[in-house]
Amino acid sequence: MLRRGMSNKMIAATLGISEGTVKNHITEILRALNATNRTQAAQQQDKTPMFDVDEYLHLAIHASSVGNHHACMGYLKELLQQQPAHALALHLLATEHAEIGLFERAIKGMRAALTVDSGLEIARLQLGMLLLDRRRHAEAKVELAALAGSRDPALRAYSEAMTALSDGKVPLAREALTKGLSVQGANPSLQRIMRQVFERLSKDGEPQGAKSGTAASGAPREELFLGAYKQTTN
Repeated sequence: MLRRGMSNKMIAATLGISEGTVKNHITEILRALNATNRTQAAQQQDKTPMFDVDEYLHLAIHASSVGNHHACMGYLKELLQQQPAHALALHLLATEHAEIGLFERAIKGMRAALTVDSGLEIARLQLGMLLLDRRRHAEAKVELAALAGSRDPALRAYSEAMTALSDGKVPLAREALTKGLSVQGANPSLQRIMRQVFERLSKDGEPQGAKSGTAASGAPREELFLGAYKQTTN
């Protein structure tokens, strides 16, 4: 974190320790590196990673679970320095980008993850939802159609629901969502997300509480799926 230019205050917030403790650690780092200041220490040529891939992944997932996007993305980027083609890390970084509103970067990241591992079905569903949010319905339907053969009945149902929403067929979407929500033993995080989507759809296909109707196409309102990109891997 020192090498990334983070201040003592930022490091303390990320690690959940006091600034005084961070200052003590920085002092020890400077002593160990025989450096006189932070810049000199950051420029040391020893690039040995502090953690391995599994450790960085664990730290990233924990940071994401408590809503610390800054730390999560930092850990994932460190992991990807060691293993650039780590599909799950690419996927998780894309979800973090979606969470902070960098949607085009999130779409690119999801595609990169799927290029490495086409079996990341959660990533494909999330990519479809991202594309729907961006009104890129044709692209979304291509991704969602790829889930038609999934062995996971909940994922199949949810891909059907998103496709129906893209076509403005709200009753069919609600029916498919109901089917998916009835699947026993499905991913609990995914179920929670889809229950929220279901609850926000009124009978005419608009998020509840909205003041006006949907677009002429019957497509779901933009941002209906925002917040649906959280890490859903058990």
